[in-house]
Amino acid sequence: MENYIKENKPNAAKFINSLRSAGYDNYDAILDIVDNSLDAKATKVYISIKPTVDDFQLTIADNGIGMSEKVLDEAMRLGSDTERNEDNDLGKFGMGLVTAFLSIGRKLTVITNKDGDFYTSIQDVDEIERTNEFVKELRKSTREEEDFYKEVSKNKKSGTVIKIEKCDNIQNTNINEFVERLNKKIGQTFRYFLSKCDIYIRGDKVEKIDPLMLDNKETEVFSEDYIDIATESGKEEKLGIKIVLLPSFDSSLARLRGINMANQGFYIIRNNREIASGETLKVFDKHNDFNRVRIELILNGKLDKTMGVTFKKESVKPKEEIIREIKKFVKPQLETIRRSIKKEQQAKNKDSIDHNPSLEVISKKQSNLIIPEILIEKRDRSNLKSVGSVDKKESGRERNPKETQRRMMRPNLEWQYKSLSKMGPFFEVDQVGKKLIITYNIDHPFYANFLEDQKDNQEVVNAIDFMVYSLATARQTQVNDENIGLIENIFAIFFANLKTLLSDGN
Repeated sequence: MENYIKENKPNAAKFINSLRSAGYDNYDAILDIVDNSLDAKATKVYISIKPTVDDFQLTIADNGIGMSEKVLDEAMRLGSDTERNEDNDLGKFGMGLVTAFLSIGRKLTVITNKDGDFYTSIQDVDEIERTNEFVKELRKSTREEEDFYKEVSKNKKSGTVIKIEKCDNIQNTNINEFVERLNKKIGQTFRYFLSKCDIYIRGDKVEKIDPLMLDNKETEVFSEDYIDIATESGKEEKLGIKIVLLPSFDSSLARLRGINMANQGFYIIRNNREIASGETLKVFDKHNDFNRVRIELILNGKLDKTMGVTFKKESVKPKEEIIREIKKFVKPQLETIRRSIKKEQQAKNKDSIDHNPSLEVISKKQSNLIIPEILIEKRDRSNLKSVGSVDKKESGRERNPKETQRRMMRPNLEWQYKSLSKMGPFFEVDQVGKKLIITYNIDHPFYANFLEDQKDNQEVVNAIDFMVYSLATARQTQVNDENIGLIENIFAIFFANLKTLLSDGN
């Protein structure tokens, strides 16, 4: 019987250059190489990037267990077949080393030392293009290569050195900026490893960066639990879920610490390594109410396919049924947190925004203001000369001028805060007895963009208070049974237009 099966190798030159354009971020590529060091039980990792005459050279050295010639041979393949532990290892797909190097440069040299035996492998894109074959060098290390290994690895007994040259894909040639960004990426991505492994970039030790601020005593671990997730094999694995509420900082410190809409949401931890951050996973919509919320999803490699983890380990795309399970568990807790934050914000705002200066001005000028009658003492309508003037008599007796002055210094006016929804008015006005109550809507964009943001600028706070007080008194003064609908419509249009003009978007 004729055999129709034929070899179908890819065109090496075209394929290798396609991989070089796969959209692999430089920083993520370096993180993937560090993964290999950590899987090799390294306790020290040294990263260096430096300019050469007309190029850059990137080296990553570790003191891990090193590789035998056989393991090195396999590690230099695309889709390498090396033994992996899905519960612990960071690598899995056998694509990390080669694809990572290709995204940065054209020549890769690996020098490894295992129990005193040195081996070198070199892969060069120029040679692959020349031969149109996937070729590499694999041999015993030269004395020069051993010396280079000892120099960059601090002369450790075992370990591996990765050297990438012909770096034509460096995305930021400003080395200082490149290093600063890489430092932050490594500090956050490997934060759970940095207690047992020291990573250095150009000689400086990387410090861990924890977006959940778990070391801060004011951080609240709102809940910590897990849900059972069915894998492709039919077995169940646990997906850990930790919901954290960050401390409340003032606006300037919050901005400095990255407490904003961009950073709120899910942080995906796979085998103790962060692979995604600030995700919504279609579980909730980002909103300022959730700026202090961070949620860790903790999984092992057995959930990779179910959670949609790719070989680049830079994002996740869970299946819809998994999203539904996560949403069912998380969404009610987010609503509880939202209500808690609202109450906390209302109490905080009442204390932090100072309305006393505007109240004092209103008090001093009250006799010249047009205000609802209920705000001033009961008047004899026959003696009323103008709207807003104050009677000299009350209950048939002369008023004491000092008593009048005391009352004017304490007008029946109170400022409050409530959550009235983004679709609600900027403020509401109510009368309770002789007291006028003006309630600011903390959901309205005017509140966030002006009043709260300018709370330290007393002149702005006063101006907003005066404007709102004037609108409130105008409404209360003019409203009656016949025109209440008209006035409510005027105010509704005013608030709707104000919201639209201040909101983001077209």
